[in-house]
Amino acid sequence: MNYQEVRTEAEEIAQAVISEVDTYGGDAEELIHEAVDNTQYVIYYSRAWELVSAVRRYNQTLFNDAECSVSGMFDGSENLDQQMTVMAYEILRMEALSAYEQFTLKEYAA
Repeated sequence: MNYQEVRTEAEEIAQAVISEVDTYGGDAEELIHEAVDNTQYVIYYSRAWELVSAVRRYNQTLFNDAECSVSGMFDGSENLDQQMTVMAYEILRMEALSAYEQFTLKEYAA
């Protein structure tokens, strides 16, 4: 996995959320949460590791932002695999939200 695949996944989530909001309404952030929470990158440990590793290699700023965001969520009872799924969730959520904001800004500007 590489960072472009992460961006593509985030953009696909953002596009699906835009379509859902346009068609049925709803809270975009909640829809992004639900979509991200059901991805293979959050469900499967190996995929979480791949996503987190790719972002760490190719976008250190995003990795650091996600790490800061989740730093208070752990109480020490989680194993490393569980921590990676939380990191993968936060990375993908942040990227999908960013893509959503970019797409909707372009729509309003047009």
